[in-house]
Amino acid sequence: QATASETVEIVEPNLTVTKSGDIAVNPGDPVDYAVSVTNDGTAPAFDVIVADSFDSPELSLVSGSVVIVLDGVDITASVDVVETGDGFSFELDDNVTGDPIPVPVGVTLDVTYTALLDANAPEAETFLNTATVAYDSLPGDPLDENGNR
Repeated sequence: QATASETVEIVEPNLTVTKSGDIAVNPGDPVDYAVSVTNDGTAPAFDVIVADSFDSPELSLVSGSVVIVLDGVDITASVDVVETGDGFSFELDDNVTGDPIPVPVGVTLDVTYTALLDANAPEAETFLNTATVAYDSLPGDPLDENGNR
């Protein structure tokens, strides 16, 4: 009797998110934020979507302030950022080819931007905003329940 075996390793991305920003500002001041997305998994992450929405109407995005850096390289011009008054979002796709830009294992995607605190904002208040990240383990649109893209 002959036997053979093989070990199969399942690899998956695992993105972690950290966010920092100015913690003490006055009404009317700009507020600088930084969001870092690191792939601590075992495979590249694809179809990465980053969104940051301000939970407070006293914060507004400074238009054109979003900067996207992947592994130390500024890729802002290659990505379409959708700006709204209360935040922004983007999918990490090349805006020329439409191809997904993966976040490789061990690499960090850094996003910086500036918001403006309304001049009439109440003092000594807390103003929150929330960054979210979604991603897939394979490039392209995810499969539906029937296995179709």
